[in-house]
Amino acid sequence: MTKWKRNQKQTGSEVKTFPIPFPIEGNKESISFSTNTDEKRSKEEIINQAIQFHSQGNIQEAEKSYKYCIEQGFNSDSIFSNYAMILKDQGHIKEAEILTIKAIKINPNIANHHLLLGNILKDLGQLKEAEVSIRKAIDIDPYLTEAHNNLGNILRDFGQLKEAEVSIRKAIEIDPNLTELYDNLGSLLIDVGQ
Repeated sequence: MTKWKRNQKQTGSEVKTFPIPFPIEGNKESISFSTNTDEKRSKEEIINQAIQFHSQGNIQEAEKSYKYCIEQGFNSDSIFSNYAMILKDQGHIKEAEILTIKAIKINPNIANHHLLLGNILKDLGQLKEAEVSIRKAIDIDPYLTEAHNNLGNILRDFGQLKEAEVSIRKAIEIDPNLTELYDNLGSLLIDVGQ
């Protein structure tokens, strides 16, 4: 028993006891059970763990954690949008759209939520709606490279090649070290005969 108490003090655990208010087999003393309150993690810790799994590339654990958070009723825009990214990558586009819309309703001022919705809508073939979402992302964060590039791609699909070129050049201006942007611009310039 002494050893257990020493270990308990070293870990900093808090032990609470709860008396049982009725006698057991004629014993007039109350009996106590111990519970360790350190076992319960806060909502924020659970959400942070899910995001950490995702950022480390552990998609399977991230997905399980995001599902758990949603099942527990955690109303977090980051949970909805991050899980939507996983679903999009898995080809579950409609489910990803629903979760992204939930994320935007919770926090409409996050550019990446609108960018994600725009990418999802583009995958669904809803180019006009995708353009609106991506433009909203740019309104919120004018330095979001991917948004300018994706807008350029959508404008290219619409045949608005000069406007597409402006968007892609803006993306290059923001991040001149991203080589895929130059490939995208080169392909576009071929389309316009340059």
